[in-house]
Amino acid sequence: MKKTFVILLAAGALALTSTAVMADGSKLPAFEELDVDGNGSISAKEATPCEALMNCFVKADTDHDGQLTLAEYEAIGADTEQKG
Repeated sequence: MKKTFVILLAAGALALTSTAVMADGSKLPAFEELDVDGNGSISAKEATPCEALMNCFVKADTDHDGQLTLAEYEAIGADTEQKG
């Protein structure tokens, strides 16, 4: 029982750390690392230190609100997987 709990706990922790992989194979930082203010989205200002993310920020911001939600951020990786 303990072993199962530990495995489920570890799997849950991995699921909470969302990263995106670019077409060239480089990984973007975890969503939580970029969401500096912890509001649940990444602003253009928060994305600025990550050149790879800035290169696709406007396209990834599908609702054009100037913020990337977790879903929009994860879609960056999904889009590059489909193309690659």
